[in-house]
Amino acid sequence: MALAMAYASGLQALIYSRGPCFHTPGHCEASPGSPNDVNVLLQLPAYLLIALSEIFFTIPMFEYSYAKAPPSMKSLIMSISSLSSGIGFGIGVCLSPAQSETNLVQYFAGLAAAAFATGVIFYALCRKYDQKDTDGGTGSARTPMDGGDAEGKRDPTIA
Repeated sequence: MALAMAYASGLQALIYSRGPCFHTPGHCEASPGSPNDVNVLLQLPAYLLIALSEIFFTIPMFEYSYAKAPPSMKSLIMSISSLSSGIGFGIGVCLSPAQSETNLVQYFAGLAAAAFATGVIFYALCRKYDQKDTDGGTGSARTPMDGGDAEGKRDPTIA
C-alpha cells in the first residue's frame, strides 16, 4: 500500500507539472474542460498495487486468524478480523475531507509514509510469530488451507 501511495504522489506531481492548468486541473480558466496533458493509464499501476496489497494482506489475515482461533470462537475471531479491515476503510473515509486539488501530492505522500511506518511497526511486533508457527523452524507449518489443523498437524484424510 505504501508503494501504491508513493506512486500516486509521484503521479500527482507529474500531473501538476503538465499544462495547461498545472496545479488546478479541475478549475482551469486557461482551457475550460481540458485536463492536464497526462495519460489516464498512468493510474493503472497504482490501482494494481492497491489490489495486490489488499489480496496479500486480507487472505493471509483470514487464514492466520482462522488457524489460530479455538474451534468455539472461530466466528468471533473472523468477525474481528473483518472489523480490522473496516476500521482501515473508516480511517480512509475520515481522511478524505483533507484532500483538495492543490495538496494531493502531500496527501498521498503522507498516506505512503503512514502505511510504511505501520508496516515496519507490524513487522517489528509480529515477526516472532512466523518462527513460532513453523515446524521446528523449518518453515513447513501446515494450515487449514493446505490440509493441516490449527496446531499445524497433518490431516490424514487430505491428500
